[in-house]
Amino acid sequence: MASCAVGDPSEGVKDGSGGATADSSETPSGDPFAVPRALDLSAVSDPCELLTQQQVQRLGAGRSQADGKSPWGEDQCRWRNQRMNFSIAPDTTQPEGLEFAAFTNTEDGKPTHEVNGYPAVSPKATDLTCTTFVGVSKRDVVSVSYTVGTDGRNDPRYSEPCAMSDRIAGMVLDNLPAE
Repeated sequence: MASCAVGDPSEGVKDGSGGATADSSETPSGDPFAVPRALDLSAVSDPCELLTQQQVQRLGAGRSQADGKSPWGEDQCRWRNQRMNFSIAPDTTQPEGLEFAAFTNTEDGKPTHEVNGYPAVSPKATDLTCTTFVGVSKRDVVSVSYTVGTDGRNDPRYSEPCAMSDRIAGMVLDNLPAE
C-alpha cells in the first residue's frame, strides 16, 4: 500500500507547484480540523478552473473535461492521459466538512496528514490510486482522486499516487482566495 504522507521535492515552494505534505498534528487550538486560513472554494464555479493552465502543463495532464457530478452532487472535472487520470471535485454542500471524510474513512476519525498546512484525509490508497480530501474551511472540502496510468507506472514523476494527489491538491489550494 502506498504511503499518503509523502514529502514532495518541492516542499515549501509557493509557486503553484503544489507545495508540501506533512504528518497530521493538532493545531495550537487542539482542533485537528482547524485550517490556517479559510479559503473560498465557491469563488471558482467551474472545477476545471481550479488548476491554472501553467499547472496543468507542468503536470503534463492534457486537456480538462467536465466529468459529471461528484457523489455529493457537485460538478467535477477530470484530466486523463496514458500517464495519469485524476479528478477534482469541490464539496461545498456537506456541512461537516473534512470531519465527515475523516469519520467515514479513517479508524480514528481524524485527518491523516496535511497539505500546505491544511488538514487532509487520504483513505484506502493502493499502489495505483489515492484520493486526498483537504479541508479548506470548517465546512468546505476539495477532493482530488488520482490513478496512475499505464505509462506512468515506471515513471517516478507519476507512480506515487498519494504524492501526486497531494501535489495536485496543493496546487488547488494555491489558487483559492481567502474567504
